[in-house]
Order: sequence, then structure tokens, then C-alpha cells
Amino acid sequence: MFLVDERLKPTACWEFEGEILVLHHPTTISPKYQAMVHCGSIRQTATILAMNKDHLRTGDKALVHFQFIKQPELLKPGTRMVFREGRTKAVGTIVNISPNPPPKPIPVTKLKPRVHHNKHRYGGNKTRTTPNTE
Repeated sequence: MFLVDERLKPTACWEFEGEILVLHHPTTISPKYQAMVHCGSIRQTATILAMNKDHLRTGDKALVHFQFIKQPELLKPGTRMVFREGRTKAVGTIVNISPNPPPKPIPVTKLKPRVHHNKHRYGGNKTRTTPNTE
């Protein structure tokens, strides 16, 4: 949470681009990789959506497009960031932010009846449905 003057028109963003340098990674980093992003007081998991290279290894530098997982954050271009997960460590700078709407939620499908083959556990019924809570 930030306390900001409304004249600055702060906009939280879900996606941003950063130029990162991979300090250490045991294998390769490619799109859909998720790790923790630390940027000032922000600490949140982000997914790599795209990169200007096919994959990254230790010592590689690239422009990477990130998307936050849980909530949008207030970022400024030029801010330093750390990208880490396990033994993976990368540092970089935020180059561009994309103020956009949140990602669309994944639709939840209705539950199908479950078939149980253990008659002695479920009183002889072969099917048991889970009630919908909608």
C-alpha cells in the first residue's frame, strides 16, 4: 500500500518489462517460469510471459516481460529489482510498465459425479454426487 498524492495519478500494473541479468541458475529459464520479484517494498511472485531470447542461463542478460500472480502493484520505471527462486538469482531494472486490467479468471467447471467401487464404505451406492454450492 502506498500513500500518494492523487495529482500524480498512480496506476497499479499487472505486467511490466525488466532488463535482467541472471546471476545464477542451475539449468535454463524460459517463458512460464515463476519466481519471487522483490522491488522496493514489493514482494510478489511473477510469471515470465515473454523474453527477447529463447532461454536464459547464468550470466545472460535479457529484456523480460513479467506478470504478477496475485495483485497489481505500483511500480516506476527505473526501479531496481531482484528476481529469485531457490538457488536462482537475477537482478535488473524495470524498463516499462503496462497498466492494464487484471487477467481473466479461469472458469470453474461443475463437479462430475464420483464413482466409488468400495460398496462397504459408501453404503452400497456406486455414485455419490457432491452438491453444488452456487
